[in-house]
Amino acid sequence: MTWPLHGLVLRTPDLELRGMTEADAAALEAVFPDDVGTDPALTDIGHPVLQSYWRAMGGWTPGAWELPFTVLHDGRLVGAQALEGKDFSLLRTVDTWSWLVPSARGRGFGRQMRAAVLSLAFGPLGAVRAVSSAYETNAASLGVSWRLGYVDNGVDLHRDGDRVVHMQRLRLDGRDWIPPVPVEIEGVEACLRLFGA
Repeated sequence: MTWPLHGLVLRTPDLELRGMTEADAAALEAVFPDDVGTDPALTDIGHPVLQSYWRAMGGWTPGAWELPFTVLHDGRLVGAQALEGKDFSLLRTVDTWSWLVPSARGRGFGRQMRAAVLSLAFGPLGAVRAVSSAYETNAASLGVSWRLGYVDNGVDLHRDGDRVVHMQRLRLDGRDWIPPVPVEIEGVEACLRLFGA
């Protein structure tokens, strides 16, 4: 395997998260939900998953990285979960984003997905803080964060077309992290230098 991140696998009781490949991104493109917010430039092109994948892999450095995972349940594609680190070697802070196909929502998968990448971050990668944000109307995302122990960290104003929307910021310190489910991590040793860890 020439790119170690493709061999990185995280397993929870119900899910498998594997380092996304270009083939995974193309397959996820076919199930990408219409209601997921993303960069309008990518949506206008019509390939938000592939464009996001190419940007993440093409721009990867140990100082600034974004790792998308393909999320599977019983071998079926159900979504994507990413872990990001900007100036990670200095700040030791990660951010996350994710989405699920509609049929996989409401089953606790969002919590398991986030728990998997946080276990990677606070474990082998040595992160000390995780941050997240969601529109105040995104109850599902905020609920996942609060159930995992994040605390509110302020509100930002964002433009959405001709209106102003509120974005809730959240944070979770590593010392407060309690994994809600067991997470098995495979293949991380070969990847550590790529994360600046």
